[in-house]
Amino acid sequence: MRLAELDSYIHCSVIGTCLASADLYDIVARYAALGMDQAREFELHHAAVQIAAEGGRGAEALHEALDNRHDQEIRRFERARDENELLQWWSAQRRRGETAGAYWALMTHPRVTDELRQRIVGELHGLTYLEAGSSPASHAD
Repeated sequence: MRLAELDSYIHCSVIGTCLASADLYDIVARYAALGMDQAREFELHHAAVQIAAEGGRGAEALHEALDNRHDQEIRRFERARDENELLQWWSAQRRRGETAGAYWALMTHPRVTDELRQRIVGELHGLTYLEAGSSPASHAD
């Protein structure tokens, strides 16, 4: 599955988790109307999410950057034969600290179901609260 084909609510987590600002800078400079000399991290991220949602060449450039950055994980996940293996590999890679590559590989895997994709998005969302030192219950989404 291509980045632009994913539900738009997934774009934010994919871009925020799987790409560094350095990966985004050139793409955003080419495909968004954003003053790059004063762009802050959040503005860069927001512009990239918009580019992903719009589709087209910008979304393809983001997809290519994601594939290039996480090529090893994509190849590892390609061997998964079913949803259970995808979930096992996701869990194993997360424990190893390979969340970013595993997340991108799983989100675009041809055998991932919408249900599993949504479950993993939820897990990743929960991890962001744990890393920030707070619980989801203490935040209003």
